[in-house]
Amino acid sequence: MTAGAWGRPLSAANPLLSWVSTATSAASSWTSRMRPVRPCCSAWPEEPTSWSTRDSYLNIGAANQANWERLCHCIGRQDLLEDPRFCTNPERMQNLQALSATLEEIFVQESTAHWLEILEKAGVPSGPIYTFSEVYADPQVRARDMVVETNHPTAGPVQNIGIPIKLSETPGAIRNAAPTLGQHTDEILTDFGFSAAEVKNLREDGAVQ
Repeated sequence: MTAGAWGRPLSAANPLLSWVSTATSAASSWTSRMRPVRPCCSAWPEEPTSWSTRDSYLNIGAANQANWERLCHCIGRQDLLEDPRFCTNPERMQNLQALSATLEEIFVQESTAHWLEILEKAGVPSGPIYTFSEVYADPQVRARDMVVETNHPTAGPVQNIGIPIKLSETPGAIRNAAPTLGQHTDEILTDFGFSAAEVKNLREDGAVQ
């Protein structure tokens, strides 16, 4: 699918991985690609939805018969449609290991970009598997302001994940970096009616920082 088609799901997924993203960004060492399976979307937990290509990994959604047939045609393997092991979805599941090995041999021969172009033209749901650095370099992610830089008082410039839900009349925004311990103590206590002297006493007593 094009970036425009899957940009919104990609933006929505970013916050779900915020802890990994933050840790790897802070360490300047981006997590490498991982080949996933999708037990939540499959009757078989071991069912693969991603494949090794010549240079990375590719995600493909050919779970129904129509997409399976499109897949076979666009990769030039119409013979798989006549293979009794793979004719229907139940048969493909019963022969999953053989099917996986067959497809792996095909996809590893070309690059991810090559396969994406072919699969998109054929209407087969697909997409690249990104590293975190690739996620935040993606044009759609950038266009939707999903990378926001703030200045932290001790860490300096920090990249933050933007807000995925875009509201036209009441847009949200990442305005500040995460606070340091006690950074806003005086401000908060003052808002609750504490005097400067009372805040000072609380701090001296160790009740606040």
